[in-house]
Amino acid sequence: MQQLDFVGPFSVVKDKQALFLRLRPVAGPNVEVLVFERSSVDPWRERLQLGAPLAPPSVPAITGFAVPMGPEQRHRIPLPRGSYYVVIDNSSKVGSVAPPWNPLASLGTNPAVLSIAVELGDARDNP
Repeated sequence: MQQLDFVGPFSVVKDKQALFLRLRPVAGPNVEVLVFERSSVDPWRERLQLGAPLAPPSVPAITGFAVPMGPEQRHRIPLPRGSYYVVIDNSSKVGSVAPPWNPLASLGTNPAVLSIAVELGDARDNP
């Protein structure tokens, strides 16, 4: 609860490439997946790693989508050359999907559990 997980960074080194995401919710509340350009959010990530209070980044996500409980989702995210993070948001401070309030959250109850695979490939491929 009230957590972000940074996956990556992933380097897109050629034109017409995409990140392919496979996401399978296992347990817990809905989460949100956000994609950010690395250099624009590295300062934010570093502040969080040093213990700063959880707050939104100073830049918007390139894209984002909710991952509700249910079947596996597959997404293709075409991106220009660069380096990127995929951020899994299980907080009420960053994205638009907020976990429900839970009085036992501080005890670790009802965590979001998500299986995720990220691959880089040709943007014309099917996810």
